[in-house]
Amino acid sequence: MIAGNSSGGIAAFMVAFSRPQRFTRVFTGVGTYVSMRGGDQIAGLVRKIEPSPLRVFLQGGTNDNHLDVGDWWIGNQAMQRALQFAGYEVKHAWGEGSHNAKHATSVFPDAMRWLWKDWPALPENGKHQGGTIKETIYLDAEWELVGEGYGFTEGPVAAPNGEVYFNDLRHSKTYHVDKSGAVSEWTSNTMRANGMAYGPDGRRYVLAATPAKYGPSTRMETKKSSPREYAETTWS
Repeated sequence: MIAGNSSGGIAAFMVAFSRPQRFTRVFTGVGTYVSMRGGDQIAGLVRKIEPSPLRVFLQGGTNDNHLDVGDWWIGNQAMQRALQFAGYEVKHAWGEGSHNAKHATSVFPDAMRWLWKDWPALPENGKHQGGTIKETIYLDAEWELVGEGYGFTEGPVAAPNGEVYFNDLRHSKTYHVDKSGAVSEWTSNTMRANGMAYGPDGRRYVLAATPAKYGPSTRMETKKSSPREYAETTWS
């Protein structure tokens, strides 16, 4: 478990959100979910990502800070709504207090009992309500290792036929994932190819991170490419 108040509250949540394998329970009091170092963007991020086995207790008050960087009271409500939307186990205690630890201290014993109610079992997630998540991710499936040993993977892109390409920027290689999930090296000497995307013409476009002697719109044909599929490198 990890807990904190104010900036410590948002920090505690981000640690648990980023490392759910280490922290499965989190308590935040008057969390700073406002426009300070991107804190106001976390609720949106929670909505876009599949839920982790994480149980969250939020405390906030109607008389919390209301400053040029945002409204703490509204920010905590936005987090509660986002966590609920994404299927997390979340509970809250709203009061009328200001930006201090008084209310958080008073509700902390009950919050602890709820957070640890079924230890050592992991928290259970509900159903994510987002349409995009449901259409693209099997939420009840386990994570599977696709590959390993890469230097710095970048630019994954899905081909029109459902196959996937991604780059190993550090080693200047592009890899191909076929429909069975098998990974193979597609091409090398890619000038540290980075981002990729398919254009409206059905071709795969690649951005080279190493300009070298190449100028804008230098085409780099690949021998294994299917018709109308090539990489076009650009730099500025």
